[in-house]
Amino acid sequence: MKKRIEDILIGMKLLSPEDRRGGGKNFRYDTFTQRARGQNFTIHFFQALDSHHNIKENAPTVLLASILNQDIKLEMVLARSFAQQGIHAVTVDTINIKDVFAALSKIEDMSTMVDSLNIIIRSYQKTLNWMRTRLEIDNQKIGVFGMSFGGIVLSYISAMNSDIQAGIYAVSGCDFRDIFCHSREPAVRAARNRIICNEWMKDSLRQSTPKSNWAWSKRPIPNHLVQRLHDQLEGFTQKVPDIYVLSPDIKKDIGNKFKDKAMILYASKDDVFTRRQNDLQWEIFGKPERIFFDRLDHYAAGFFITFVYAQKYIHWFGKRFGLSIPETIQRKSLSIPKTYFHYLKQLIKQKKDSSS
Repeated sequence: MKKRIEDILIGMKLLSPEDRRGGGKNFRYDTFTQRARGQNFTIHFFQALDSHHNIKENAPTVLLASILNQDIKLEMVLARSFAQQGIHAVTVDTINIKDVFAALSKIEDMSTMVDSLNIIIRSYQKTLNWMRTRLEIDNQKIGVFGMSFGGIVLSYISAMNSDIQAGIYAVSGCDFRDIFCHSREPAVRAARNRIICNEWMKDSLRQSTPKSNWAWSKRPIPNHLVQRLHDQLEGFTQKVPDIYVLSPDIKKDIGNKFKDKAMILYASKDDVFTRRQNDLQWEIFGKPERIFFDRLDHYAAGFFITFVYAQKYIHWFGKRFGLSIPETIQRKSLSIPKTYFHYLKQLIKQKKDSSS
């Protein structure tokens, strides 16, 4: 399993063979296996090196989580960048939530979704606990960086762990029920439409059953049925560790604690998370610094954060950890693995299909 993951990363040029052998010049890489609620998950540890090419001890560390589609490992790209700049980075491979969405077809299935979300959040919590035991990591300088679905997960982790010193939450939100019922992300929208059709539109479903996830996501659904689903999900989402369901006192404490420790990033053309969802996250975190990406949609923002603006955010963490890291670096060219260009082409094709 470990070798398969590493082969994928080497193929995507996120690792070199030297990194796998532990002899990389810029950082070292290793993996560790843990369990959460009976499920194995993998921790990826990108270790920064000192001037003598030894692994840094008692160094600042950032826990990263990325988008819903775990086949596109943007957090791995960021982790490598952090390690090259002197900050350890940790990522997690756990349940692929996209597969869970694909299996949803009835309201009762939401209990499976709730269990999966709890396992994912528990995996990140156990990873944070594991980080506190490592000699390489300074427990007083732990940060988090979450994008999209990863931003939802790390919002909750931040709220329940007072020792997190800095956090960036990009193109995300923190109200799971509202996100599930109103997000335009194809996998989420397809799951939502399947549940509504199976529960309340069975006659229409018999006449025409979509044959793919993408077709399900494009099926027109009346707004009053979306609201009905929103109301029906209240009992399920109360069981999800979600900032939205925390008490007002806890939320007030979160705002006081993170006002000067957090940054919120939002894409003005985001077609996955609504502005209302991002506003709620911003308010809960005490209205910290917030940056808007003009003319970028959800996925474009994710790629710009990873490949264009990453150094700015590494610099932001460096300032909070007391490190001198440049805000910009000179590059001969922008290095983006071909895998991501292929993925961008697929996204563009999907958008053209949906608009036609």
